[in-house]
Amino acid sequence: MTRKDFVTVAEALRGIESSSDRWLTTNLIADSLAASYPKFDTDKFIQYAMRWPGEPSVQTSRVGLEEKLQNNRNRNNS
Repeated sequence: MTRKDFVTVAEALRGIESSSDRWLTTNLIADSLAASYPKFDTDKFIQYAMRWPGEPSVQTSRVGLEEKLQNNRNRNNS
């Protein structure tokens, strides 16, 4: 895949309205791409995909997938 392809995928992820669903999906895809493409910049991809339309940039910290899933479970059980 080329950079243009990665941008296309990240832009498609921006269509997910729920921020928690977008975060989880983005991280799952980023992990898969990183496994296939050693030079893939996971943090840059996540930051780009998590940007809301019209927002210049976003600061995201990469929390482990298991921790994020647990946080979602806790939130759903509240």
